[in-house]
Amino acid sequence: YTPRLDSALLKIRISRWKQALLSPSELFPPNHSKILPGVHPRYLTRILQVTKMSCSKISEGSARVWCRWSLHLAFISCLSVALTHAGDTAKSSESLNRGEEAPHCNLYFDPMQRVYNELKAAGFPADGPLKVEDCLPFDQMHYLGEEAMLEAGKVLKAGKGKKLMDLGSGFGGPARFMALTFECEVVGLELQKELVAGCTELSQRMEAQLQGRATFRQGCATDAASFAGLEGQVDGIYSMLTILHIPDRHLVWPLAFKALKPDGRMYHEDFFMKKPFTAEEEHLLADVVGTSLPLAAEAEYVKQLETAGFTDIEFSDMSEEWADFVAERHRKYEANRTRHVEVQGQALYDTMLQFYQAMDTLFAGGNLGGVRVTATKPASAIA
Repeated sequence: YTPRLDSALLKIRISRWKQALLSPSELFPPNHSKILPGVHPRYLTRILQVTKMSCSKISEGSARVWCRWSLHLAFISCLSVALTHAGDTAKSSESLNRGEEAPHCNLYFDPMQRVYNELKAAGFPADGPLKVEDCLPFDQMHYLGEEAMLEAGKVLKAGKGKKLMDLGSGFGGPARFMALTFECEVVGLELQKELVAGCTELSQRMEAQLQGRATFRQGCATDAASFAGLEGQVDGIYSMLTILHIPDRHLVWPLAFKALKPDGRMYHEDFFMKKPFTAEEEHLLADVVGTSLPLAAEAEYVKQLETAGFTDIEFSDMSEEWADFVAERHRKYEANRTRHVEVQGQALYDTMLQFYQAMDTLFAGGNLGGVRVTATKPASAIA
């Protein structure tokens, strides 16, 4: 597993080490993985071993000072190892907030190639014109397909002359569908550069239908700079299974609130915690699905939206419908193995199968919840 370091937590721990306020056992108690989430326990265990050996050979009066220095040295050592093994995914939540890279997720395995492979299999030329409907079967990663997008359009009162924002636009399928179906303008915000380039290229090939109504920019939903020029200009904001990937996701809501016009609406499909997860479920969520843990429970989720200023909040539990959807998706994908391997290759097939199996397992377990959240920026709010 790849260590992932939370810089804010690291700064807190360093500060407390410098003050020598904590003993080794207090610094890293039995549940130490919760103090530095993502740092492999073997690194933390090594800190304890080094400290214990050092402190056992000196007087009690000197132990506190020696403890402080041994912790410094051991911390630097383990952090160096962690960063070395982390590779491209060993970025802090701060780097994600700056829009530098996405969390690890099986869906991000060579993402645009999946779309190009499907287009090639369907007989479309590599650079010829396309229609929005040509990509619909494979350019949307959320659940329930067009049904979900039609519901989003209804909630957001999408229509001609309206501007929507898609947080985490992915392959661009939802944005193109909304722009075509409701004749509205859609601005897609996406973290990954290759996805922004890819969905922009696809949309340009659909220009006869879209007429410039679907555009995309790179950025992060927790970074104010990513919303530049949109403050008070957006009629509706939606996201389809995006927020779950974002560290510090509570920072999304104030920025979305600021971007919306007064009386603007928000629609999000997301995960939440119904009951505490098992260790295996946490592994699947973090390492296969790319979820940023912990997930909020319903009460906390609603409170975050209220704190940002939203009203008319509706929290619709979609867990049963989504459980049926992911189970059927898993079954069909595995049943069509020969076709998928031929089109996508064995490596991509195996990666996607692992993801589909994980989602089937998680929703079947009953601890993971799925939700459609809608909310309104009050008409009295300052634009």
